[in-house]
Amino acid sequence: MDAPLSSVPSPEEFSTCIATGVQRERCAALASAGIEIDLWVDHEYQRRYAKASTRLATTLRCVNALYQSTGMIFRVRKQRSFDPAERRHDLRALLRWLRHSRSRSTPDHVLAIAISAWDQRMVYSKAGREVGLAQGASAVVPAWPRVENDCVILAHELGHLVGAIHVRAANRADLRWIMAPSSGVFYLPDKRPIERVLGLFRFHPRNAECLFAHRNATFSANRGTRLSAECAAYQREVDTCWKE
Repeated sequence: MDAPLSSVPSPEEFSTCIATGVQRERCAALASAGIEIDLWVDHEYQRRYAKASTRLATTLRCVNALYQSTGMIFRVRKQRSFDPAERRHDLRALLRWLRHSRSRSTPDHVLAIAISAWDQRMVYSKAGREVGLAQGASAVVPAWPRVENDCVILAHELGHLVGAIHVRAANRADLRWIMAPSSGVFYLPDKRPIERVLGLFRFHPRNAECLFAHRNATFSANRGTRLSAECAAYQREVDTCWKE
């Protein structure tokens, strides 16, 4: 469970604390090959969007751009189409299906992601509530009416899988934390909405350092997330600075 949002240090306090640590360089010395994703895409997604492949590629590039400063990168290992049937609008049922579908032979460095194509009215009715789910090594998200929403929500749910936690909203017009709880549907009145997303959304310093520590993590439904000894030591420093 996330720490109470009212009792955690400010971004500035956390950054000052973590700067005194000694473990980051040891974790940084480990090369990162990136984290692979097995991606399930609702067949309705292909029908709904005229340039579905381009839209999906744009979404993934946007997600990686948001993660760039953390040293983490995601790569699609396999992509397949699926029919969610009656599970399309039921995130919990879809997550159960995905966790079951993730083969036991799937390597531990691979995450499973499913994108379902919700009816647009359903998407807007869920705004401000549960708009994605993540557990273990799997996450499910709906496709939103606008690609910039797809980018931020997918980045948020991936964050849950790789060590990030919820943080308070930044309360600034020029900054939004990616891991702030459910932002809901938003519209950026700009001809280049992806560029606006990249200029506006950031990871809180705590989450950025945690993601850095997890960039070589392995994931298992039974054994949970595992870090190298060097990065686990750095994660403990992060947790110490993020004390309640």
